[in-house]
Amino acid sequence: MQIRRAEAADEEALASIRRRAILALAVPAMSREQAERWATRGAADRVARAMREHDVWVAVEGAAIGWVEVDRDRVAALYVSPSCSRRGVGSVLLTFAETSIRSSGYTTARLESSQNALDYYLRRGYLRCGPADSDGAWPLRKDLAAVTPNRLLTKPVSECRASIDDDQEKFDHRKVSQLRYTMFSDTPFGGARQQPANQGMEPTR
Repeated sequence: MQIRRAEAADEEALASIRRRAILALAVPAMSREQAERWATRGAADRVARAMREHDVWVAVEGAAIGWVEVDRDRVAALYVSPSCSRRGVGSVLLTFAETSIRSSGYTTARLESSQNALDYYLRRGYLRCGPADSDGAWPLRKDLAAVTPNRLLTKPVSECRASIDDDQEKFDHRKVSQLRYTMFSDTPFGGARQQPANQGMEPTR
């Protein structure tokens, strides 16, 4: 598996991963109707906007199998193709995002989690930092300064276009493939919510 920066040609594939992940993994934590609203709301330019405004990275095994969006100190989106769930793809992408955030000078990573992904993020060291909002999204944070170096990718972000097989071995050793990958980073039911620049928080799956 390789991690590379998203390109314009990836837009359709990443949008498809997003939709399929929502519909396959968000139910039964939410109703099918709620999942459909989330999957379709703001979807027309969701990926294009992410690539234009933030850093988007893609996990590739021949074709794209997952992606993560990073906005400064925030994990703004994380989706894995349902056919590749429970294989550690989500954990590789999340750790990559945390490494990118830390490399940018931040000591804390933030996100908002839907109910279906909450346990996953709590197991990964995130803590609740407020009540769930009206859509059921939980604000979470993680102290990256407290993370030991071997729990972050050892390669600089600039080199992560190359294979991450060595890092995957570390994840296998920690048996992350046994975790549930019902995770996404996005507003609970679709399009990203705009926040004041000094807040920068939006719901994350």
